[in-house]
Amino acid sequence: MSNLYHFDDVLKTNLDKPTFIKAGIVEPLFLKNVVSDTGKNGSNFIAFYFEDEHGNKMSHTEFEPSSLIPMNEMDIKQREEFLGKVENQKERIKQIIKAYLPNEKFNYKPDSFKEYAEIIVRILKGKCEDVPVRAKIVYNDKGFTTLPKYSKYKFIEPTSISKESSRISPLSIDVFTRPEKPAPNVHSKDNVLEVEFEKNEVKQTELIENTEDKKEDLPF
Repeated sequence: MSNLYHFDDVLKTNLDKPTFIKAGIVEPLFLKNVVSDTGKNGSNFIAFYFEDEHGNKMSHTEFEPSSLIPMNEMDIKQREEFLGKVENQKERIKQIIKAYLPNEKFNYKPDSFKEYAEIIVRILKGKCEDVPVRAKIVYNDKGFTTLPKYSKYKFIEPTSISKESSRISPLSIDVFTRPEKPAPNVHSKDNVLEVEFEKNEVKQTELIENTEDKKEDLPF
């Protein structure tokens, strides 16, 4: 009988290549984890990690909105734009939470984005992992899939709502076809999801780091 622990001449290693959920209206989808953390450059974020029934993955990350100008130095227009960005993000996150906790009252008064994100993690913990939902998944301009960035239209709901009654529908602004390979950018290394184009597939590597060219900073 041969020894099971002898080394072969050629080391054979089988690794499962991660696969990622493609764009479209997907169900059932499961929210497996929610994480509140801080990126390498100090930016706070909350990340939602989804899987479909086959174990394919997708994440959606929300960074703390920021501006190059302190809030107390903004003019009226700048302040309205910044506050609008914050409200849009809150409504987007609220829509995710409502898919799992439809009766949640949101009677919380956090003093910071970090505290806000930690509350969300706490209220969702243990209440979402096995709850199937239907969600619209789109490509962003970096070529990886995520939830839409708008809050006005429905993009996630429990599968207890029938398809016939669903409020999720494709919109002209939704990108369901993967865009061409983004131009090389020396600052894109720290994206939350790093995109590598291999043949006709997109390999997405989760980094959970901040990105220097992220679009959360207002241009003023």
